[in-house]
Parts: sequence; C-alpha cells; structure tokens
Amino acid sequence: MNSKDLFLQKSIELITQLTSNYWLINGTLLGIVRDNNQIKWDNEIDVGVLADEICREDVIKLFTSNNYKLIGSIDSSDYINFSKGEFILDINLFRPSDQYYKSIWELEDFSIKERIINKIILYVNSLFSKNIKNLEAKRKAYLGYSIPKLFLFPLIEVTYKNYKVQLPNNSEKVLEHIYGQNWQIPNKNYNWIIDGENNAT
Repeated sequence: MNSKDLFLQKSIELITQLTSNYWLINGTLLGIVRDNNQIKWDNEIDVGVLADEICREDVIKLFTSNNYKLIGSIDSSDYINFSKGEFILDINLFRPSDQYYKSIWELEDFSIKERIINKIILYVNSLFSKNIKNLEAKRKAYLGYSIPKLFLFPLIEVTYKNYKVQLPNNSEKVLEHIYGQNWQIPNKNYNWIIDGENNAT
C-alpha cells in the first residue's frame, strides 16, 4: 500500500474506536468507487459520522495522541480537521434534517471590498517580502453537504487494499447527489462550494 492508503487505514482504525457508524464520503468515496483507488491529486481523506454518536473532545484527544495535528474544529461547524505529514483528514459530522443528513460548515463570507484588500496585501507581501496579515471576513456564511437518508443506511462493508472500509448503502446514488450525473468523469478543478450538487444550508 502507498502512504495515503496507510493513512486512510490508520484513520479508520482510530475512528472505529469511537463509533461503528462511519462511512467514506466525498472525494475518498469517489476515488474508491470510480477508480478502486484514491484520487491521485487529492491529499484529503473524507469520512462521515453521525454527530450525536461521538464527542468532539474525545475525537480530538484520540487523534492528537496518535500524532495527528488538529487544524480545524469549532462548535458552530460540523467538522473536525487533522493533518499528518502531507495528508489531511476531514471528519464530517452529519445531523438528521427531514429526508437528509446534513453537515454544515461555518465559512468566511468576504465582501468585494475585503477580497480586493486581501489581494493587495498578497501582492505587497510578495513584492516586498512583508508579512501583513489578511483581513478577516466580518460576515459568516453557513454551507455544507447533504445526503439523502434513503441512500446512506444501512452501511455496507467492502474490502479495499486488504482492509475493510464502510460505504453508503447506495454509493453511486450518493455520488450522483454530490457531483451530478457526470460523477464518473474526473475533474481536477472541482470546487465543492461552486460545483457541489448537494450543497446545504
């Protein structure tokens, strides 16, 4: 196995210490279902869990004790992000909402003026070797993912690179919900905020 597959294996081993209900999602699910491999240009591992089945503090404690570096976790967002070496682990916390499970993230909502100023700061920093700090957005936006409940449970277990991983019950329908009907066509320029078919608020 390559280093990214080993990272996935170790991450799954840790997650299963906290909950049996996890599943691969987003780019990780896409690569394994479409290519029977992880996407070469994507350095992230995407995992979904049910928010009410885990404790955020327990997740952070377990992963940091195994040399994962916490890079993102705020109570107003349904995610916990870690890095280890060159890879990133995104744990998405899903909550039931009508016919869906949703994972909502708090994002910075930059105004046009703030974007222009930050571009100027970036230019000045590169030109004069300065380290001027970017402006922070005054507003927040809330955006995330949705998965139809019908396509998620019961989870199924499959073998990937000689170890077990869990996928949604109907992975192809989940991928179509996320990426659209052309999900089988690789797209290096995919941006989930702009291109996501399953964006939720």
